[in-house]
Formats: sequence, structure tokens, C-alpha cells
Amino acid sequence: MKTQISRDAFQPEQRYSGVYLQQGRMITDADWNALTDIDKARVVAALRDAISGTTATGTVAGGAPRVGGLRIIADPADSDKLFIQPGTLYVEGVPARLDGPANLPINGQPDYPIQADYNGQSLRLYADVWERTVTGLEQPALLDAALHGADTATRTQTMLQVKWCPSSGANEVNPLDPEDNPPQGTGLMTLKLTLISSSADSCDPCAAQVKVDERIGNYLFRVEVHDFDPATGWLTLKWSRDNGAEACRATEMPTGFGQGDWVWEFFDRDTERLLGNHFVTNAKKVRGLIKETCTTPVGANEPKEYVRQWDGYLRINLTTQALGAGRDRGVPLAAGPVASTSHGRVNLTAGLVRINLERMELSLETTGKRFVPGDYWLAPVREAVHVSGQYVLPAMDDLAVPSQGEPPRGVRHHYLLLGEIKLNRKLEAQDDAFHRRMHFPPLTDLRAADIGLTNTCSGLFGTADNVQQALDTLCAIGAEDIAYLLPACGASEARSIKNRLAAVLDPDSNGVLTVKAALDGLLCQLNAASLPYTIPACASSPSVRQLLGLTAGEANVAPVLDRLLCDFKASDLPLDKGDIGLCSDLLPESVVTVQDALKVLCDKAAGGCAVMVTSPGHLAVLLEEFAQSTASDLWLCLRGGVYALGDLPAITDKRSLRISGQGPESVTILFGGDTWRIEADEVILENLTLDFAKRAGQLAIRAALSRTTGCRIARTSTTANGPAMISLGGRGNTVCRLDWQNNQLYAQRKVVSSSGNEWVGVEVVGNNVISEALLGLSKEELLDNKVAFDEALVKVAKQIIVLPKDIRTTWRTKLEQVASPKAVAMRAPKPTTATMSEVLAADSITVNEAVAAIEDLVANWISYEPDYALRLESAKVGGVLAGSEIDGWLLLANGVSGYRNPDAGVVNFSLEGNAVLSGGEDLHIDHNRITAIKANLPPGSVGTNRVLNQRVNGYARLMLTGNSFSGYGTTVVAAVFIGQGNTWFRAALDADWMGSVIGDRATFTGNLLENYTSNDVLASTVRHNRLASTGNVLIELVPLPF
Repeated sequence: MKTQISRDAFQPEQRYSGVYLQQGRMITDADWNALTDIDKARVVAALRDAISGTTATGTVAGGAPRVGGLRIIADPADSDKLFIQPGTLYVEGVPARLDGPANLPINGQPDYPIQADYNGQSLRLYADVWERTVTGLEQPALLDAALHGADTATRTQTMLQVKWCPSSGANEVNPLDPEDNPPQGTGLMTLKLTLISSSADSCDPCAAQVKVDERIGNYLFRVEVHDFDPATGWLTLKWSRDNGAEACRATEMPTGFGQGDWVWEFFDRDTERLLGNHFVTNAKKVRGLIKETCTTPVGANEPKEYVRQWDGYLRINLTTQALGAGRDRGVPLAAGPVASTSHGRVNLTAGLVRINLERMELSLETTGKRFVPGDYWLAPVREAVHVSGQYVLPAMDDLAVPSQGEPPRGVRHHYLLLGEIKLNRKLEAQDDAFHRRMHFPPLTDLRAADIGLTNTCSGLFGTADNVQQALDTLCAIGAEDIAYLLPACGASEARSIKNRLAAVLDPDSNGVLTVKAALDGLLCQLNAASLPYTIPACASSPSVRQLLGLTAGEANVAPVLDRLLCDFKASDLPLDKGDIGLCSDLLPESVVTVQDALKVLCDKAAGGCAVMVTSPGHLAVLLEEFAQSTASDLWLCLRGGVYALGDLPAITDKRSLRISGQGPESVTILFGGDTWRIEADEVILENLTLDFAKRAGQLAIRAALSRTTGCRIARTSTTANGPAMISLGGRGNTVCRLDWQNNQLYAQRKVVSSSGNEWVGVEVVGNNVISEALLGLSKEELLDNKVAFDEALVKVAKQIIVLPKDIRTTWRTKLEQVASPKAVAMRAPKPTTATMSEVLAADSITVNEAVAAIEDLVANWISYEPDYALRLESAKVGGVLAGSEIDGWLLLANGVSGYRNPDAGVVNFSLEGNAVLSGGEDLHIDHNRITAIKANLPPGSVGTNRVLNQRVNGYARLMLTGNSFSGYGTTVVAAVFIGQGNTWFRAALDADWMGSVIGDRATFTGNLLENYTSNDVLASTVRHNRLASTGNVLIELVPLPF
């Protein structure tokens, strides 16, 4: 494409650095364009100085950055297949980039649409970087639709094309040699305005006697090399008084565009990108098609997308001087003598082409010159300053004659070698200098391997090409090459190694030797007997020196090491009595050494004392070692802290495992695995907190005795299908005695009931970040991960603390206008817990206060439903469950897998005799706060109308005494049931049964139903003559049938 400009005002030889407008003056396109060219030239010059360089073989055109640079790469799966990795190049200071979402085949570049043969053998690959003009004709996006199609400014586009040329044989080409591949033509051209006199006017008899020059006009004359074949010598020129800028789509020619004394060039997007030299074979379409009539080509490989007007063209053979086709302003061009002034005369003599155009005399010097398709010359013609016969290229004053013509104004091509392909289609290995150029770093990451080296000392640096290689070579310098002077040891001379090894280190007594000799002597002759050592007196007592019987004073290292390595025992190592973590059994004065301590520990009951655990890693190692060892007993004492554990191996076939903490507020075990399985005769947990990081995490205990005291065990899940948080059973089919007292079990399911926008939407909170964080607490990944949920909770609490007071006040006002129908919590809140409104009103807020308030607020849309907290696997798990809070369900599994409890009570029994089979243990559930007790029944055991149709396993006796139930649906299975002094809570709108007792004998006395005004019942399978229910308030145990 060509730009419609008045002239090219860029004059690099003047070293102009800017263009400045003056008030009240006209703005011309030439001034504006000159500013662009000045800025571009300064940038290119700076980049050329910074990135180009010089090597032993000559000037280097440029390179590619280490990150994001263009590369020629081989397919990792097939090194015969080469690709272009898109990226950036700098060539002679010109920055260029080849874009692409993936690697490109060499013969498949969007910006190099050459349709030619490519065999991928014996080729040189090089980059051709040049600029071309882009107008609104090619890119309609450059036009502003508001101007209804009016053309405005054009653009230039930097092309980066990876080309190839033969690297061997008769057609070998060196793409960096200007003789083979000129970056720009060197033909010298002159243009002179033709001296034309007016002819006689038949209407004016006097006119024949008057000579008046015709008007010169104002225009920009352009001459361009359309094509050149150096092999045959054929050169095609074309010219235009409109800078060749008159063009349109071939299918949208304006009226009259195809008429007149013009020639027309049909071209397309491909031919516009193919200016310059090409060394390919069988190219289908390279140049535009010049025609003397405006008829659109029809050939498959003929360009036909756009059409451009030219004043004329000429095809001439510079080798044979043969004249081909040509026209100028409708006049055919023909050979003629030099002296002829006729329009259309062409003469080629002594390498000088002379053409008489309609208003211009064109001369082109061709001898020894090179031509590149796209070369152009520009000559601005101005009627105010030019006269007929005056040279406009080069621009001369008056009628002066230039000494020589001017070279082309452009197009300038910039070349950079990218690689060579061998005959076997593989990429030729390049030297280190090439690699540095094609991987140059940013200045902030310049490394030694990026710096070239002029190697003038091959004896020292070997074949190093860069500084890193030179440094690496230095690393291999031999010690025999480095001199060393023996030091003067002064007062220590007599005791020095130098003195002891004098015969080895300095045999000629001149004090000079090599590092190798010194090292050989030290490494081969030096031993402990040669090393002086002063045995210290040791301020502390007892010391290892005293216990080993060593005397303080001068000695050698040898006797000290001999005693340490041969005689040192636990009885020679003092015990550190200053350690505050030392257990009291080891504090007596009689315990002096480690040997003494070991004796004390061995004398303790059960063959050892408790192991003090100080870190999560320590705890994990102890449990894993216990699981994998033959040891039968382990007692762990945990110091205060959080002990995060992952998956643990099952602990089986043990006698006793006891894990003790300093209190549930001080010690927390955070179990991140799936199931922690412990099987032993005795399993004891006391005074600690056990949290589960996974929603399906479980503690599975199989023991003859399970004792848990003062513990808090918690898990939050998002599913209702189990497994239970804790599973308790006997070893195999044996009895498990339960002794669980004063514990807190928390097993809940988080259920998101709404989005939360009503309470913490951005309109309420007034802060988008905090609103999103609060709403994000409902995300499944946080609901399933306690650790992540707590971290998110603390993070948003800290953000709320630093909120400005005015935003907190506005939030509080809006929050108090929102109703909060939260369910009554099972446990009363802590006395220190404040609501979010109270926290927002406070002058200062702590993180803990904010966290508690957020949990209270979030309960409005994230509700908690009971989950299975404790599962007693069979009726053989008996004993005592007392004084505990169970925020969840207690499940009596009765040997039935899964979770088959009937939430609606059993109201009848269809068989004669007892409903509960014998074989169960006694279970005491005393003074607990429980959501509800569930009982598993075999599949199909409860028929329609809630009738039990088979005998089931259950406890021998189940004593329910002084408990508080916050939920309904409690079901128990026991041959004998005793319910005394229990309290049930029930919401007035609950429609479900309070529960049922599956048993054969029962007493139910002193029980109470609260929060309800009507009588309610527990259904049972106990016949009326085996049941006593008295002294109860608003609740009764009813016999069979009901």
C-alpha cells in the first residue's frame, strides 16, 4: 500500500531531534510524518547500539531476548521437523515480533505467504525485517465509521519473515552478503523536469511567436522497482505522479477509475507482503500484475483483490539491453537515440537507462548496481520553485546538473541469520556467540554465561568462549600451579603443625612450596597425634572430661579421641538438670548421668514412663513406630499446642495405648486423614481436643476397655450419610467396656439455607471485599475443610477490625433492620460472646470477639444439623457414658451396618414373647446433654404401620438417668429399659414422634417434657403388665399396643 503524502521531509543527515508547531501556522502531513520518522530513527539507533555488536567475524545484526525471543526449534519427538517459535527479534536496532498461539512451520507463516517449494534440506534460515504501509483499504478498522468512509491516517507495519536460501551447491546464497542478498538497491537515479514549449494556437495568430513554459504543477513523483531477476537481468520499473497511492478494491472501482491514460497493477495482501528478495523455487505468486487495460485477472494464482493506478511502467533487460513492454500516460515506450526528446523514447547505453516521460526525464545508472523489488525514489515537484529543465532528483537549485543520481529512499531490509539446516534435515549446531545473541538477557539478569570473552590466554582459559566457561576453567587449576609461603607462627611455633611436619612441608628449609606440596603433606602425613590440643578445665561439673578421667592441660588430639571413641558410654555423659521439661523422677541428686536416668526409667511401673511429646512430627513418628513395632504399650503425654497429623497406619494387636493432654483448651490433635484405627486391650484418651480436618474423618476404636475423660472431639461435615465421627466396638466379637465421662462431642452438618446477602451483601456491609469474604464462608471447599474455614474466618475478622468507624456504624444500622430467625443453639453462648451489632458499635475490637460475632451472624444462613457423633457398634459395648455433652446423635448400631434407625417410633410388635434377643451388655447413660439417641434395626424389621416384625439384638439393661435431649426421635433397644429424671425439649410445631423404646420390661419415672404444652408419648413394644410409667410431666412411655 502507498500513503498519499505531499513529500518525505525526513532528513537524517540534519540530525533533527524534534518537530515543534508554531502558533497560527499550518500543520502539514510532512511535518507530522517527519516527527514520526525522527522518533523512530532515534529508537532504532539506540537499540542498534545496545543490541548489535561486533565479533571476530564482523558486525552482528542483532539477536533475540532470552525470554520471549523468536527461535528455530526442533520437534522434541522428531528432530527432523523444525518449527518457528514465535517471539521477538531485534535486527540492526529494529524491534520486530512474529506472533502466534503455537509454533509455526517454516513454510507456513501468516506474514510470509510465499507459495513455493520447501524441502527442508541444506538451507540457511534468516530473518528479513522491513516496514510496509497499511491503509484503510487493507484494514477497514483504521477508518472511523463516524466519518462515513472518509480516509484518514495510515500506518506502517514491521514485517518479520523467516526466509530460506540454499546453503550449498551452485545456487548457494549467503543471506548476510549484500552481493547475494542486498538489503536495498544501489541504483542511482536522476529526475529532470522536461523543458516543454507551447505549440501554436490556431485561434491566436500571435501565439506562434510567443514561448511560454507550461505550468509545472505540485505533486510527489514516485519511481519504484516492481521486479528484478538478477539471473536473467530483467528489470521492471513503474512510476506515478500520485506516489502510487490511488488504489481501490477490484470489485469496488469508482466511476472512471478503469479509464484514462494509466496502467493498472492488480495486487493482493500476499503480494504486498512479498517485497524484497526470495531464493525459492516454483513460487506461484510473488508480484502484482501490471496490465495496460483495467480488466480483472481470472487466473487461479493471479492477484485480483486490489487495483492501483500508475502513470506508466517499463520492462527492460539490463544484460541484453532488450526492451520489453512499457507505456507512459498512454504512449507506448520504444527504443530511440539519446538525442531524441520525443515522449516515450527509451535508451540504454553504457549501463545508463534514459526514459522520456510526459513531463520528466528519468535516468537510472545500472552498471554494477543492485536492485531489490520495492526500491523506490521520491521527488516532490513544486510549481512555486521548480522550472522546466530543473532536476528534482537530486533536488538542485535552478538548472544546476547533479554529479550523480540518488540511491533509493527505501525499502530497507534488515537480515539476521537464524540457523542452518543440514542435508539430514537437522538443525546445525551453532557456536556460543550465536547462542548468546539469540538468548540475550535483561540487564537485571545478566550472567557470566551471557558475556563473551576475547580469549588471549588459552593456557589459562582453554577454549572458553564466555566468562562463565573461563571461570569454570579456573576451577580446574591444579594446586601445583599455585605458590605458597609458609607462615611465621610466632609464640605458637613450637606447637604448630608446621613445626611438627617440618621435614614433610619444607624439606629444603627455604619456606617456599606449592599448594600441592602443602596439601599432600597435610593430607598424607597429618594425623591426630600431630594435632596439638589443650584439654579444657571445664567450668561445669560433672563434665565429660571428668567422667572420662582426662586431665586438663596440653596434649594431642589422639588420646582424647581414643577415649571418646573407645571408652565413652552413657555413664560418661552428664544429664542436663537445668532442663525445665525434665520429669520429676530424674531430678534427684543420685541421677547424674544418662545411664542413671535410663535405670530410673526402667524401674518405673509397666516397664517405662510416659513419653513427653513436643511437636506434631514427634507425635506422628511415635504413633507410626508403635503401629509397626512389637511394643505392646505406649503412654504419650502431649504438651500444649496443635498437633496436625495426616493419614496414620492402623494400630492393631496392642495391649495399651494412652494419650494424655494438659487440657482440651491447651492440646489439640488435628487429624487430617480418613480413619484413625486403634485396636488394643485398653485405649485411654484424656484431657485433649481431637478435631477432624476432613468431613468424613473417623476415630475407630476396638478395645476391651475404652476410657475417654475430659476430651473435646469435634467434626463438621456436609453430608448426612456417615460415617460416624467415633466408632466404638470390641476386639472381634468380644465385649467392650465403656468408661466415657465429662467429654464434649460435637458432630454437626453445615447446611447453607440462603446466599447470606440479606445480612452481609455489599449493600448492607458497604465494603465489597468484606462482603465477598463473608459470603464466601458458604463455599463448599470451606464447609468441607475446618482448617481452611477457620483461616478464612480469622482473615475476615482482621479486615473488620480495621474498618473505619463510619462504615461500621452504617453496617450496624442496616443489620439491625434485618430480622434474624435463628434456631436456638443447643449450648448457651459464652458470656463473653457479643453480637455483630455490639461488636460494630465498640470502639475497639479483638480478633476473638470479631470471630465469635461472625459465627453468630453466619448462623443466619449457615445452619447446623445433627450428625452421628458416637456409634456403639453392638450391644456388647457396655459400661458408662456420663457427664458429657453430645452435640449430635448417639447411635446404638446393635451390630447392624449402616444407619438404619427409624426416625418415626415403632408402635407395635407382631410376635409373641420377647422383642429383644439376649446377649447384650448393660449400658448406663447418665447426666448427659444429647441431641438424640438413634438405634439401628435390621433391614425389613419394621413393617407398615411401624410394626416390629422380628426379634432384634439390643442391650440387656439400658439405664437412662438425668439426661437432657434437645431433639426428638430418640430410639433405644434393650430388654430392660429404665428411664428416670430425663428432660426432653420439643418445639411446638414438631409433628414427629418423640421416639420409641424397643424392649420387654421398662420403668419410666420423673421425666419431663419442656417447651411444649400438650402431652406427648414415647411408643414402646413393652406390654402393659411389664411397664411402670409414673410421676412424669407431659410425657409418658406407653405400652403395647398403643
